[in-house]
Amino acid sequence: MSKFLNLFFLIIFCSITYSQSLKSDTNFFDSKKDYDVDAMVEHFEDLICKKYAIEKNDAHLAFKKYIQALNENFRLIGEIVIKKNDFEKIELQINDTTLVKKESLQLLLTSHIKLKQYIWIKEKQNRKRKTSYRFSNYESARIKNTNDILVVNYFDLFSEKLMLDANNEDINDLIVTFREVPSHYPETTATGLYNLKEEDYKNQAIKTFIAFELYYAHLNSLITYE
Repeated sequence: MSKFLNLFFLIIFCSITYSQSLKSDTNFFDSKKDYDVDAMVEHFEDLICKKYAIEKNDAHLAFKKYIQALNENFRLIGEIVIKKNDFEKIELQINDTTLVKKESLQLLLTSHIKLKQYIWIKEKQNRKRKTSYRFSNYESARIKNTNDILVVNYFDLFSEKLMLDANNEDINDLIVTFREVPSHYPETTATGLYNLKEEDYKNQAIKTFIAFELYYAHLNSLITYE
């Protein structure tokens, strides 16, 4: 009987140890990716803090200012576009060199390897995940040459983590919408964030969403893919 009990407890012990080992490996893998993500967010944070002359301790105010500036920029561009009746020209413009540094591009290009599939997927992969959507002729023409552009993966673990950690209705609504529509544009995203409260900008997941969706994803669109 004692031998049986010893064997029983040995099996239980080994099972628990193996389970904890797997969990530890998974956490290490995820935390390693999160470390790379956080490094990119911090770099973006440094850029906008410097641009708006805001101390790092108040970095959330820089994120708020960035969203406000984007919305104002889109409003002005929209007025011009409406007057000219040319809706093709509404797009995010990062013309200020303080927001595009050599390090920014180095971090981005490195993330294409380290964060492949976790964050970055090709636009053609993105559209395949939305097979229930029927593209209009206008949309088909607009996305014709974007197959290899890298976009944020809003279908898997990264987006689930964002939604859970952000715990914000506006962020959740945007991500769910991104999963359903064939493509989305920075002006609609910035508008969707317009009503965030100042306290919301302190949330790391919300900072991450802004950095990747409204900064790094746009830098991707400026890269020539061969």
